[in-house]
Amino acid sequence: MQPIWITEREGSKGYLSDEFSSRFREIIEESDRPLSAMVYCDLEHPHVWPVLQEPQYWTALNRITGELLRIYYLHFPKSSAPWTTGTVDVSEELDMVRDHIGESKMGNVPHVVFFHPADAGRFDHHEVRITGDNAEEVFRDLENLFNEATASISKSVAAGRNDPKDLLDGLVKDLLVSRWKKRLSKMAPTVAKALVSLFGKAAAGALA
Repeated sequence: MQPIWITEREGSKGYLSDEFSSRFREIIEESDRPLSAMVYCDLEHPHVWPVLQEPQYWTALNRITGELLRIYYLHFPKSSAPWTTGTVDVSEELDMVRDHIGESKMGNVPHVVFFHPADAGRFDHHEVRITGDNAEEVFRDLENLFNEATASISKSVAAGRNDPKDLLDGLVKDLLVSRWKKRLSKMAPTVAKALVSLFGKAAAGALA
């Protein structure tokens, strides 16, 4: 995972926000990862930012992405972290990503956008919403998402589909299937109750 530093760089990893914006396409094309992603969230969200700044969470997420996926995210030096200095406006830094890859359909809702360079200066991309009511739930959601993403990329590469467009198309399909399975599993108890009321216990057993 690569930090995009706000105000000043701390250490050698990542990029200053101005550099990342001005060299965006060059940086992405030079990446040694087949796909890139950006965690997109403003400072008003109380749970996403702490996950990205907490070393234990960061290390776990960074280990997942391995050599298949490069994750970018906004980061602060410890001396100027927003929770120690008050509100910091990062709208310009967030907008710089949209200036390159296109407008978001999710607005300011926290999400991860997966992308790769396409023709004529465009970027193909896909957005996935981040969910969770606390930092631990947000971490688990990102952990599951990155695991699913790297598994999808690995599957495509093993099948000989190495083109970034094919990787992103496969990722989109796999994530949609995974999301629907999770929704159906959550709906199963409700559906089972409805079937019991209509057709008896035997019908509900079909869902088991």
